[in-house]
Amino acid sequence: MSNHNATAAHSHGHGEKAHGTVTLYMIFAVILCVITYFEWWIFEHRESIRISQRLMVVSLLFMSLVKFVMVCGWYMHLRYDHKSLTKLFICGMFLATATYVALGVIVHPKECDALKGECFKIQEPAPAPDTSTPADAKPAEAAPTAP
Repeated sequence: MSNHNATAAHSHGHGEKAHGTVTLYMIFAVILCVITYFEWWIFEHRESIRISQRLMVVSLLFMSLVKFVMVCGWYMHLRYDHKSLTKLFICGMFLATATYVALGVIVHPKECDALKGECFKIQEPAPAPDTSTPADAKPAEAAPTAP
């Protein structure tokens, strides 16, 4: 009798897949955290690892896509739902990516050469102008006043 109760707890009916265990959810959470860390690390160390802008953008988009698929497929339980819902989310993801790329080209048309992979350049902030005066500088001459 205990064997029947154990199998009943893991299955939901005929033809339905059993949900994952807490351990499996934790493994997916750790994988998502690791991918997020790599995204941050690539962006923060892009100059020291000498990664090209194009490769950085492509790798960040790819890692985001992997995370999107993992979250939609696992945490949102799409593998148990009708396949049309999965197609709907994938279509939305492609539309969002296309919108992102199109806006990058439209907003920065002079700075973007899509064929050379120079889109989405990250501009470094300009240094603040030096407003200090040297110690040996003479004060400005006062203009003569009219009587």
